[in-house]
Formats: sequence, structure tokens, C-alpha cells
Amino acid sequence: MRSSRAVVEERCRVASGALDTLLRAELAACEAYRTAIHSVERGGESPALALRSLYRMHRRFADEIQRLLSASDEEEPEGARAVWTDVARRVAGAPGGLDGATVLKRLQGGERSSLELALGTLRELSGRPADFVRARYAPGLATNLELLSALLTPHGDEPAAGEARP
Repeated sequence: MRSSRAVVEERCRVASGALDTLLRAELAACEAYRTAIHSVERGGESPALALRSLYRMHRRFADEIQRLLSASDEEEPEGARAVWTDVARRVAGAPGGLDGATVLKRLQGGERSSLELALGTLRELSGRPADFVRARYAPGLATNLELLSALLTPHGDEPAAGEARP
């Protein structure tokens, strides 16, 4: 039977791994938003201002996750950030650039993946990190999704009452 110290150490290691994964995803999201901002600034009707706001939110999340990791004595394990890295690559690598709607849809996919990742880490987190994910991080990502949906909905094409958004 494992000692209580071993159990605590294992929980800390798992929590650090989950936070590291979220941090790497946030850093990649920042890069994806920087790339998207530069991509859409070239167009006529640019959502760049809104994208800058979303970039700043991801930057604040990354800073807060970094503080949570720094509060831990555990070494930070490697994590994953493939979804946002792929978003940045697809936005930057499009020949001739992308229209604003396509950029927004790709960012929306990244936000959905980050929200799923955040909710999935709740099985591994407790205490302050879990509180952060529940109270600030997941709701913030949901807000980002709503903003991107609003940017994608053309003016005058609002859904009727009771009708779902696309």
C-alpha cells in the first residue's frame, strides 16, 4: 500500500502535468491569435480589434496558469499544444491569405478544443487550480466562443427568438 506522501506526490505530479498542458495550449493560442491578427489586418472589414482582446485574454490566462505552476514545487512536464499550433499554421500558411470569416472559424475550432481540454483537466485538478479552471478559465473560453460566433453572424441575420445560432 502506498504511503500518503506518495499519494500526495502523485496528485501534485498529475496536477502539474494538467496545468502544463493548459499553459502550453494558452501560449500556442497567443501565437495563433497574433498570426490571425496579422492575417485579417490586411482585409477590408477587419475583426482585428476583437481578436486583440481575445489575444490579451489568452495572455492573462497563460500568466495565471504560470503562477499556479510556479506555486508548485514540482518540475513541469512536457505538455501538448497541437491544436493551437495547427490553427496558427493553417492561418499563416494559406496561399493568398484568408478571409476574415475563415480565420474566425479556425480560431473558433481552437477555442472549442481548449474548452474541452480545460474541462477534461478538472478530473485531475483540485484546490486553487481546479477553482481557477471552473471559475475563470472555462467561462472565459466559453465567452471567447460567443464573441467569435457573434463576429461570424452577419449584421441583420440574427436568429429569431428560440432559434439556435449556427
